[in-house]
Amino acid sequence: MMPLSNKNAMVISVMLIVICLWFLFAGPLRKESVYNQIEEAIHSLETDLNEVLHIHMDRARTLVFFSTIQSEVGVVTVEEAYGGFRVKEYIGKNEVGLENDLSWFGFESNSENIHMLYGVVNNPETSHILLLSEENKAATIIENNSLTVWYALMKDDLNSPITIRSFNKEGEKLYETGDPEYWSKQ
Repeated sequence: MMPLSNKNAMVISVMLIVICLWFLFAGPLRKESVYNQIEEAIHSLETDLNEVLHIHMDRARTLVFFSTIQSEVGVVTVEEAYGGFRVKEYIGKNEVGLENDLSWFGFESNSENIHMLYGVVNNPETSHILLLSEENKAATIIENNSLTVWYALMKDDLNSPITIRSFNKEGEKLYETGDPEYWSKQ
């Protein structure tokens, strides 16, 4: 084995330091840019993208809720791809309904195993949403600067008739849609 000269040892040391610094700083930069990468993937499909409202990640999927400049709320699934993220499935996009305290939309995809209710909260007093038709499952409420969205993922098919109830912090009922009498008999 040939001994390393001082010059070669210095070049190798500098290269190792550069590689270590790259891993030290490039890792956090990549993590910070995940949000931007997801936003770019959606923008390539949805040119009217206003903002990403929420990213839901679990073991099975990554759901992204977004708004458009046309006052719509949309949902897509994304997956990691070479150099970033790509939209896997376009779940849907609906106009934000302002006529009720709560708007809701349902979506099911057996291929992706998605059974979901989601919507927009229009009443700022709403603090809790119960899905009576889904065994009184509580929805997740996400407050964003521009919109408050809610969603719930179910393990199985959605039950019909879809029945939803919202409450304020004091537990007072604010809004109800569907057929609560039907579900009270089940």
